[in-house]
Amino acid sequence: MAEAGILAKKTKDKQNCEKQKRLPQEIERLKKELNKRVAQGGNRLDNEETLKLSQRLDELLVEHLLEELG
Repeated sequence: MAEAGILAKKTKDKQNCEKQKRLPQEIERLKKELNKRVAQGGNRLDNEETLKLSQRLDELLVEHLLEELG
């Protein structure tokens, strides 16, 4: 039974490690996309798609910061 707990912990640790690698990459991707939209013209800033992109970026930034703080 203890082995199952150890295996579950290792699996969770591996998933957390992968998530920690993925988050910064996803944040960078969304930042580039948002910057691209801004550079294409100011009138697109009130676009619902741009708003959703910005909100998703905010969520990922908060998630990343919370993980950094432990």
